[in-house]
Amino acid sequence: DAGSYPWSFSGVMGLAERCLDPSEASRLDLLTATPDEPEDASPGAGGYWSEAFQRLVSTLRLRDAMHRELSVPDPGR
Repeated sequence: DAGSYPWSFSGVMGLAERCLDPSEASRLDLLTATPDEPEDASPGAGGYWSEAFQRLVSTLRLRDAMHRELSVPDPGR
């Protein structure tokens, strides 16, 4: 039933956006798919989580791109 109360996890998603290794975004792609909802499921819960993970993956990819652009090559290499 956790899908019935998606707002209770919004803080965790924000923390994940800030703390997960951005280079691991591709590992979360599976979670961005919208699942088929069983008849007894809360309407829209699957779509909510799909969008939440899409935002997470997008943020991680943006962080990865920013990190690559802002990284200064080591002149000693």
